[in-house]
Amino acid sequence: MEQLPDADDEILIARLMESGIAKSEAHELIAFVPLAFGRYAFRNSGVAFSSYFALVRDGRHIARLPLSGEPIFNSAWETAREFFENPQGHNYLAIAGRSAEVRGINEAFKKGSKAENLLFGDPFMMLPLRKASIWQIGRRIFGARRADDSQRRGG
Repeated sequence: MEQLPDADDEILIARLMESGIAKSEAHELIAFVPLAFGRYAFRNSGVAFSSYFALVRDGRHIARLPLSGEPIFNSAWETAREFFENPQGHNYLAIAGRSAEVRGINEAFKKGSKAENLLFGDPFMMLPLRKASIWQIGRRIFGARRADDSQRRGG
């Protein structure tokens, strides 16, 4: 993202997959890394962000999930912190600028809005299934357990 700031998501996903990253993880990187970098950039600005995201599949809202439960978002937040505190030539703004929220903030600023008047809702994430994600979602929504989990626990 940093090295190809103008590349579209599909090109970045292809590059990530060429480097051995699974398709679902590549999509998550493209979704969560710019979001984390953008939010880190505006963390003390007065802009208010939701701590959740909306998972969307096939045009349908599937679940509202906490960003804090997403390892890629958490890792990206820590990386953003490191880049912002000690840039060492990193173009962290190229990464943050890929975020729809950052683009929205910039447009609002151009029109004279103040940071403390900006409130962002849950970002919509259209992500492919991870192998475990259907069970994670099921557990969150229905309290479901996989059959092998209940056997291990004697339930």
